[in-house]
Amino acid sequence: MGEDHPVIWHHKVGEGTVFYSALGHQASAYDEPEHQAMLEGAMVWLLR
Repeated sequence: MGEDHPVIWHHKVGEGTVFYSALGHQASAYDEPEHQAMLEGAMVWLLR
C-alpha cells in the first residue's frame, strides 16, 4: 500500500460501506477497552 498505510479505512460497495481495521492482530487486543470502544464506535457509525 505504499509509504502511507492507514490502520483504519472504509469504502463504499454498492449501497453499503465496508470498514477495515489493521488493528487487533493479536487476540488480546480485543480485551482492551480502547479497542472495544473503537469497534463499537465504528459499528454505530456504519449502522447510522
